[in-house]
Amino acid sequence: MKILYFKAITHFDFIVILSNLQARDSFFEVFDFWLAFPIAGFLILKLRKWTYFGFMSILSYVLYKIVTYEEYTWPYNSDSPFMYNYVVAGLALAVFVYFLFPKAREPFFDRRMRWWEIKERYNVQFSCQVHTKNLSFSSQILNISESGAFIKENSYLKVGDELDIDFSFMGHTMSLPMKVVHRSESDHRRGFGVSFRFSTLGQKVKMAKIIKIIRNSHAVFNNSKDLKIVA
Repeated sequence: MKILYFKAITHFDFIVILSNLQARDSFFEVFDFWLAFPIAGFLILKLRKWTYFGFMSILSYVLYKIVTYEEYTWPYNSDSPFMYNYVVAGLALAVFVYFLFPKAREPFFDRRMRWWEIKERYNVQFSCQVHTKNLSFSSQILNISESGAFIKENSYLKVGDELDIDFSFMGHTMSLPMKVVHRSESDHRRGFGVSFRFSTLGQKVKMAKIIKIIRNSHAVFNNSKDLKIVA
């Protein structure tokens, strides 16, 4: 859009415009002209806590650059920023204000709010062994997906713990690092939601095979028949 605007107001050839743009090669010149808005857009698509702060920081930076713009300086080389920049900046400001509200921030800070990312869960009863730095204890997986599981409540666990879990199913033995992400209730049973931290591609492939077996057995967690796979 910026290049087309330059073309419209200067009538220079695109080659001349691009050669002038390439002459601006400092970090902030490149960032201001080419990267600020695209990076903000990519950040907003990846709903994570760090992308929230990154998105808000870039929006603040863009608004600051527009407010403090000096005539005929980079990146507009005109007496004022281009009109479309005011429009985009106005929309960005509206988004900025919107994300100050707690409800709007929830998908960034609470993984359970990102329902479109949740893998299909299957109701199971797996015996498992959990290993912390200081001890190992037996527990039970109550439901499972490709990315995590729901483990029976245990006094040894707390939200934020990073530990390892072992379990076996249909000849497949899994040993995975995991992180406890929340404590809640599922199907009237209290427990801890854990997120698997795959360290190798092989672990992901093996987990996918296990989930495929469960899926083919019609052990879907939200199935009205509430079928269970016991291991």
